[in-house]
Amino acid sequence: VLPNGITIDDWRLERPGPEGRLPHRPVTVVASLRWIERKRPLQVVRAFAQAVRTTPGTDALLKIYGDGPLRERLTQEVAESGLADRIELVGRVERTELAQAFTHADIYLQTSPAESFGISTLEARSAGLAVVALRSSGVRDFITDGVDGLLADDDAGLADALTSLLRDPGLLERIKEHNRTVAPLSEWATVTEMNVSAYRRAAALRPGRRGPA
Repeated sequence: VLPNGITIDDWRLERPGPEGRLPHRPVTVVASLRWIERKRPLQVVRAFAQAVRTTPGTDALLKIYGDGPLRERLTQEVAESGLADRIELVGRVERTELAQAFTHADIYLQTSPAESFGISTLEARSAGLAVVALRSSGVRDFITDGVDGLLADDDAGLADALTSLLRDPGLLERIKEHNRTVAPLSEWATVTEMNVSAYRRAAALRPGRRGPA
């Protein structure tokens, strides 16, 4: 598998230190996607709502970045969730603003099974967020379950995985610390070498070329 490349430094910004934090702030869940059927933004709201309902005492927040033709339907979904005071439809922002927003977030929620790679998810993982995503998507190529985040088999599993992170601050912090300190393999230097190696192997197999004895 030859992944897309990413510039890690664009997303690995300095996060607020302990001296700059409030005594307590809510766990912040974010999603960045186009608001179209294939990306399933409604399921972002539903998974978050289910996790909050099954986690007594949590004051978690959800911020959804992006835009698209489902804006009106998504607004309605938020209103019907009973959690409109905890869910913000931020809209589309510049990459630099999104990267800065990630420094104040904790969990990235990805609900589309059709992602062949999931560049926005990789950006969030590079920023140090714990990832909750579907195992059937291409995200599984760079997210190891229980290490970089939690992978689910279906929509119910997404809500369960998010619930696990809301209920277990220790697990959430361990995953975030791993993602803050361990760079993913998809940084450009590694990706370039992977592509060069693939071409070299292909060239070695071309007709008429003798391999090593």
